[in-house]
Amino acid sequence: MSEASSGPVGARVVAAAPLLRAGLERAARAAGLRVAAGEEPATIGLRSPSAEPAHAEVDVCADATQVTITLAAVPDPETWSSLLALLHELLDHRS
Repeated sequence: MSEASSGPVGARVVAAAPLLRAGLERAARAAGLRVAAGEEPATIGLRSPSAEPAHAEVDVCADATQVTITLAAVPDPETWSSLLALLHELLDHRS
């Protein structure tokens, strides 16, 4: 289940390179996700392959050629919808 039903689904973004982190944060925000700050809980962990999993319900690992999704539990419909929007952002080759 998502951490807050009254607001957008949260995403914890983890990447060693600042530019990569900024790009992943941009994709998360464009998908309508709230980027979690500090130790704030997040339903989706969005990370680069070199970063450790964020121990979120949904772990999304993205690099230049692929996206890998690992589920710790079956997400609720709001989280599925947010995940689909995030995938559209990450896999959009128009920009």
